[in-house]
Amino acid sequence: MITELIASSEQSVEDWFRQYAQVVLYPVISLYLLYGIGLEAHQQNTQILFSDEGMASHLLIRDFGDGRTYAPLLHERGYALQPYSYPGILPTVFFDDIEPVRTFVVDACFLTHLHELALCLTSHYDLDTPVLWKILREVTDQVFNALKKRVSNSLWQKERKMFLSEPWSTRSLLSMHLSQYQNYRLQHELTNPLNFIA
Repeated sequence: MITELIASSEQSVEDWFRQYAQVVLYPVISLYLLYGIGLEAHQQNTQILFSDEGMASHLLIRDFGDGRTYAPLLHERGYALQPYSYPGILPTVFFDDIEPVRTFVVDACFLTHLHELALCLTSHYDLDTPVLWKILREVTDQVFNALKKRVSNSLWQKERKMFLSEPWSTRSLLSMHLSQYQNYRLQHELTNPLNFIA
């Protein structure tokens, strides 16, 4: 289906992917950086609307129940969210550290969604390996630059570095399942694919 969209768009694979990444990353990073909200924007929970020409135009996200929130950023914007707790349900609102929310965004949106799409397109079209990750880095940087004046400089600097340069933390899902979620923060680090092409 994606190859048909690319063909109908009459755009290069690179230009098509750039537009797709922009449509996904502007709302996802904006919600995260401005409000501390991380939505599980992997391919199962997102729908991309395409123009008649086959280009991505809008993002729809579902399944807000699994979202994560860093309460201090939300409070800065004048909103409050009380944590919901129930036996067997993992925490979704965090007060001391934004890291669980960042990990959620990186894991769902960057790794499971955009990274997988880049791998698929790179293989199918026999592209030079780093080209789509270079685009992904450029789009991520553009989003951060667009939001720079709306957040504190310290937050902007730290989060930009975490997304673009530092190793990505991701959930160790198999280990969590095997341990029956005794530790919901079991994670491992991956080399950041956006860093090596900087």
